[in-house]
Amino acid sequence: MLRGMTEIVVGRAEELNRIDVLWDDVVPHPTGLLLDGEAGIGKTSIWCAGVAGARARGLIVLVARPAERERALPYSALADLLEPALEKVDELPVPLRHALDSALQRTASDEPAHQLAVSRAVLAVIRALAVDRPVVVAVDDVQWLDPPTENTLAFVVRRVSDMPVRILIARRSDSASPPPLELERALARFTVVSVAPLSLSDLDRLLRTRLGVHLPRPRLAQLHRACSGNPLHALEIARSLDATNSDGDLSIPAELTSVLRRRLDALPPSARDTVLLAAACIQPTPSLVRRAAAGGDGLTVAREHDVLRIERGRLRFAHPLLASSAYATATAEDRRDAHARLAGAADTAYERAHHLAHATDEPDEEIAAELERAATAAAGRGGSEAAADLAEHAARLTPQGSDEWHERRLTAARYRLTAGDPEGARAALESLIASLPAGPRRAEALASLADVVGAAGPDEAMRLCLQALDEAAGDPALSANIHLGLATFTWNSGAIARSAEHARESVRLAEEVGDRRLLAISLGDLFQCETMLGLLLSDESAAKALALQESLESLPASTYSLPRFQLGIVYTATDRLPEARSLLVTELERVTASGDEAIRWGVHCRLSDLELRAGNLAEALQHAQMALDLVRLLDYPVLERFALAPYAAAAAHIGDVDAARAAALTVLEQSEESGNRMTAVRARGTLGFVELSLNRAAEAWDWLAPAVDDLIAMEAGELSIFGVAQNAIDALVGLGRLDEATSLIDWVDEKGRPAARSWHRAVAARGRALVAASRGDHAAAQVALDAALAAHATLPQPFELARTLLAQGAIERRAKHRASARQTLTRALELFDELGAARWAEQAAAELARIPGRGPASSELTETERRVAELVVTGLSNKEVAARLFVTVRTVEANLSKVYAKLGVRSRTELANRLGRRDLS
Repeated sequence: MLRGMTEIVVGRAEELNRIDVLWDDVVPHPTGLLLDGEAGIGKTSIWCAGVAGARARGLIVLVARPAERERALPYSALADLLEPALEKVDELPVPLRHALDSALQRTASDEPAHQLAVSRAVLAVIRALAVDRPVVVAVDDVQWLDPPTENTLAFVVRRVSDMPVRILIARRSDSASPPPLELERALARFTVVSVAPLSLSDLDRLLRTRLGVHLPRPRLAQLHRACSGNPLHALEIARSLDATNSDGDLSIPAELTSVLRRRLDALPPSARDTVLLAAACIQPTPSLVRRAAAGGDGLTVAREHDVLRIERGRLRFAHPLLASSAYATATAEDRRDAHARLAGAADTAYERAHHLAHATDEPDEEIAAELERAATAAAGRGGSEAAADLAEHAARLTPQGSDEWHERRLTAARYRLTAGDPEGARAALESLIASLPAGPRRAEALASLADVVGAAGPDEAMRLCLQALDEAAGDPALSANIHLGLATFTWNSGAIARSAEHARESVRLAEEVGDRRLLAISLGDLFQCETMLGLLLSDESAAKALALQESLESLPASTYSLPRFQLGIVYTATDRLPEARSLLVTELERVTASGDEAIRWGVHCRLSDLELRAGNLAEALQHAQMALDLVRLLDYPVLERFALAPYAAAAAHIGDVDAARAAALTVLEQSEESGNRMTAVRARGTLGFVELSLNRAAEAWDWLAPAVDDLIAMEAGELSIFGVAQNAIDALVGLGRLDEATSLIDWVDEKGRPAARSWHRAVAARGRALVAASRGDHAAAQVALDAALAAHATLPQPFELARTLLAQGAIERRAKHRASARQTLTRALELFDELGAARWAEQAAAELARIPGRGPASSELTETERRVAELVVTGLSNKEVAARLFVTVRTVEANLSKVYAKLGVRSRTELANRLGRRDLS
């Protein structure tokens, strides 16, 4: 097996898709792709995965992986390439076979192998192989090819213009270098893919996958900067990290250190001083470094030695690890001196504060106050991580025990949470609480700690809040904030009515103290609680709350309780989707600009729920995946279930039942461990939906029955957000338990009446139609169906409409109304197809197939079929089409089959020819 073949390739979807296109190309002429990039960037891992993909497709794969020391061995790489094709070598004409045997050292010969004869022999072998199926020539580290093999391959590439040959090359080089083997000139289709550095989230996945290392986001960002996204360097540095020291400088691997130290040691003292100044800078510029160095020729010498470069007015290190090495190897005294000089030369207040923090060891209130102001400014610009660092330094330089010391430590912990470092925030808060006496200050810290631990489970958070509420007696503003926390944690525990009580108390106290900011937050919580109890929201109250939020000069960065965000949730649940989308997108822009990683993922979760409801399944899955990636970057596993819940729901609707089931089971397990009843109910709803997608009513009911009991116990009024009630009705009808189904339908109808919810009316009416039809009362079923469709007219949920049409068509078929059944089921099938709901489209197709006789033929393509056809004829594989449309490969295959049937074609070539003569519309 190839080295690296078993490694999981992280963050290279685009490159792998490009290689898949190469393998799936059916053109009868050669095509090629070059993976180009610096050492350690990940070319070989991508190349190995590409080779594995070619073999999985049954292509003939010839592989060579030359090493630098083998470059002096003639035809060494050619021997590797031809090892799987020796049978074809033996079939060559005698002169060509002898030449090739000599080159490959299969036979002893006194005569050297003639280059032309060897090249002709290899060309003949590849021609013979390509008769059966495409041939792949894959070379890793092509820069180390021995010259004879390189010449042979160049000869062959120029002469395979009529053969299905695919070339996959990986090269360590500067992207400006011309492609090897004259590939660009010889091949009709040739692509150069510059392998880029890994993103921050991909680097996180790499460390988790390869090393099992979980770094806090600030530490991860530090590593990303140090290695410039190079995975090899990142892994080497991560392996050297001291797990017990999360605050120290990143270590540089020994083999890199020795090289870097030699370059730095070769510099004269003035240049080494300049290099240290540049390494200590946030954004080094020539003018800043010259001022800090008080002139001299250090910068000029450092540039002459190619340690520093000037690019677009900025100083850049020739290699990013040179900066890390220069700073890490300097003495502590030299570092403090460098920062002190940079503070005196700084251009901005933030730069000055940063350098003062690193130049000062003893308490200094004047400097601490300056750092505090800089932290506030940094947080206002979205720099939460920088704000946390500055606030921690401000607290360090503040006399211990003072009011300012307590306040600065609390502020630093809050910034740390906002920056995406919940574990750091927790450690800071626990240390602060241990140092404080009982009273309002400790109550504030206890409430902040509850916010940090709340994701792990509501019980500990509620205990902390109740203790904080007791210690905050006499401080109404602080008490209001604590009631807000209790509203959230009681909500998660499933006590919706109690959650509303805490929200109302917070509103009362905020009004009492005249705190408009606190009032806006409290109203947001109250809106969600009352909506989920099934109460009607006052548009006047909502408008006042939004106006209140807009009037505030500053907003809390990391709260989910702002009216804009909470009304986005409420409007989603009540199907005011355009208004919800506008509010949530605006909120996403706000938290993105604020740099608040601790909340951005939550907005993506809500947007996923919204788009799922609107029938935009691909967009729903995108938002859920984004939320999941962000949560994992936070290195706070207890949050994962909140992002996995919408991911599971979106995957289930698209038809990826395996992914949906796995995600929902994880959500359920984590929710039950932590006591979070809300997410547990939603997970059971998704698991039940998955089973219904597979027509397994009994298994669906096993998941849904306890969820129904929970919803009744929780006094939930708005049932549409859980994915339980509608699926439970279908499962009970499928099991023939009609009386129980009727009771459940009555419950749904009753819960929807106070706020006149269209969803409740549609689901209840559809359920009554299914029950009536099961009892043989088709007239009553039709009346109920009419009521359901009338409710759907004001319900912007196309998936639920398609489910109702599927139910209607099945009922009409059983009543032997074949024409109307065929028409209804065809509409349901097309709607499921357009949504990308593969499993439900299969159900509609199966129901349609049960109607005797044949329906009228139609060659008109649906919108989904049209999009699939358009992408297929461009040469994309089914996998690539699925990726473009954000659907499963199974969905692409199903739609492509329908396109073939409607257009009367049997292959992609025929489809391309047909579409060339026919308008898809």
